[in-house]
Order: sequence, then C-alpha cells, then structure tokens
Amino acid sequence: MTNDTTSRTSGYAPHISPYAPFLNLSDGYPDLSRDIRRNLRRGSANLTAGRVRGRISVCDPDGLRHEITAAYVTRCLAASRPLDLTAWRQAYDTAYEVAVLRIDGRLAAWVLARYTRVRYIVLAGNMAHWSGKYRAGRLLEAWLLARVLTSRWQCLDWGSGLHPEALIAVS
Repeated sequence: MTNDTTSRTSGYAPHISPYAPFLNLSDGYPDLSRDIRRNLRRGSANLTAGRVRGRISVCDPDGLRHEITAAYVTRCLAASRPLDLTAWRQAYDTAYEVAVLRIDGRLAAWVLARYTRVRYIVLAGNMAHWSGKYRAGRLLEAWLLARVLTSRWQCLDWGSGLHPEALIAVS
C-alpha cells in the first residue's frame, strides 16, 4: 500500500499520515464498533487474499473530474439513488483535494474534501459498486480518520452530503 500527495495551492500542504488504510486496529481506535473493526479486517484480508494492490493518493480534484463524476453517476444508478448533479458540481467545485483508493489501478473509493487550519471537511464520497467485497469505502474512511487524528486538524466534519448512520465516526 502506498500513499502519494499533491495539493492545490492553499498556503500550506496537507499532512499525510504514514498510515495505510489497512490499520492495525488492535493497537488503537477502541471507539470503533466491533462490526466496523471486523469489516476493516475483512476488507484488508480480501485484498491480501485476492493478491490485489491497493493505493491511496491525495491530489488536486481537477484532474479526476470526469472519472469521479462517471463513478458517482454509475454508483447512483446501481444503488437506485437520485442523481443530484447540481449538489455534486457544487461539492466538486469547492473541494481542495480528493482522496482516492485504487485497487489494481481501478477507482474503488473517493472522498472530496476541503479544509481550514483546524477542520477537515468531507464534502462527498462514495465507492465503486464492484469494490464492495474489499470494503473500499470503509478502508478509505478509516484512513482519512487516521490522517485527521495524526495531523494538525482538530475536527473532522463529515459534511451534510453523507449519511451519518453509514459513517464509522462523527466528530
């Protein structure tokens, strides 16, 4: 698992934690429910068993607009969710960065975010339908949580675009 970082010019570069999404949950994160820890372990184990390579990168969202928009539309259609392209464009246009989890080079999960000096704000995010067995959304979410906990940010704001009952943590 590797991490890359590139950031939009914002006066300071975001800190990337050394943690991969395959966190050693026995050493920390006791507040995560047993079910969430089990899902993270299973996702990591499925990646290992499938001999697939996972890679997280944090970069400027401009270069990924078409790929992530296509993934958003595909996921909404697969899950029979309403498509709100106006809200989607607003989230994309205000994002400073996108965190992406790729499995064997394919887009598995993504999160659009912006930040201030003390707050990391998740604007939107989702996972590809095919990546469910790897728990790609949970793995990326856990990595973002670790990133915030090990950085200068004091608050992780999941934003209004995400369903709170589906998150592993709420600050």
